[in-house]
Amino acid sequence: FYHFFHKEKHMDNELKQDFTRRLSQCNQGGMIVIIYDIFFAYIDDAKKAWENSEREEFKTAIRNVQRTLDELMQALDMSYEIARTLYPLYVYCKELFAKTLYENRLERFEEAESIMKKLYSSFVKVAE
Repeated sequence: FYHFFHKEKHMDNELKQDFTRRLSQCNQGGMIVIIYDIFFAYIDDAKKAWENSEREEFKTAIRNVQRTLDELMQALDMSYEIARTLYPLYVYCKELFAKTLYENRLERFEEAESIMKKLYSSFVKVAE
């Protein structure tokens, strides 16, 4: 996963270093929280690009968001019931981001972001 976000040109270098440090020091539960943090960093990139009418940067940020969702899906252990519940939610959010690009509107983006924030808060509690 390190290589995935380290190649990203838009993410701040200091933020990349912080994620790298955290990844090297965490357990599996902590790693999921960090992947969520990376997800939300890309969400912030997308919002900034949208606000600045930077269409190509917005598309790049959404693709990064979707790739981060792919990482979360791959990290699921399907032998647990919770993973079988999370997987379709991740797929649904990924589809919402695709529709955001297609429709060029933020309503679906905001819906997906809201779902992911709720999931994130649960993972943070579990990781503690």
